[in-house]
Amino acid sequence: MPESEPKPKLIELVAPGAGQGWKATLRNGKAVVIHEIAAPAAEAAAAVPRIQRLAEHRHPALSPLLAWGTDPNGIWVAVEPNEGTPLGQILSRGPLTPPAAAALGAAVLSGVAALHEAGIAMGGFGAAAIRVTGNGDVRSHADAEAMRRATGCAGVMVGRGALGAPWVFAPAPPARAERARVIRRHCQLIMALLPERSALLQLRRHLAWYADGLPGAGQARAAMFRVPDATALQALFWNLWEGAPALL
Repeated sequence: MPESEPKPKLIELVAPGAGQGWKATLRNGKAVVIHEIAAPAAEAAAAVPRIQRLAEHRHPALSPLLAWGTDPNGIWVAVEPNEGTPLGQILSRGPLTPPAAAALGAAVLSGVAALHEAGIAMGGFGAAAIRVTGNGDVRSHADAEAMRRATGCAGVMVGRGALGAPWVFAPAPPARAERARVIRRHCQLIMALLPERSALLQLRRHLAWYADGLPGAGQARAAMFRVPDATALQALFWNLWEGAPALL
């Protein structure tokens, strides 16, 4: 199997917190930590050229790859025993000061840039390499497509744009009757799945969002938060809905 040298004997598991790996000694006598990456044989073989490039590419932002190889379990790499503190451990310590956050971000980006410089990190900086997600002011399928064309992002995340408009994910806005059916079904599910008090609170929120854009919605929303029960609340909403067919 491809390797820079035979896999050394694993001595002992690295202490918790220092990164998962095994202490070992290379044939030149150097102490290292061996990391094992489980992978099918075909994937391990396909990764060999990238591992070779990483071993040959020295950069201050990257821990040197001192030895590497493949075995029936996947890939193994040997690095310095003091390769630094794992990013997850740093973040788990709590909020960072602005200067510390800036320094950490610069270090991480420097490492990513070094990997791309070596040609081993997904092949480049395009949307197909680093998965960039677009977000903001997406209120329709057309908005999402426009964002993808304008930015080249790999995907679009929708948050508030779906509140009161779950059909935002459909290629085209549904007809008025279909919107009404969806809203009624939503209300039915809320009533069926939640206790009475919780259901009333959720109905107030969602029907207020569904009312957005209807004539008189401002006054109706205020009334929605005063009605005492779900039946009266839904009646108030549907009266508002039936009074605004032209907008839907």
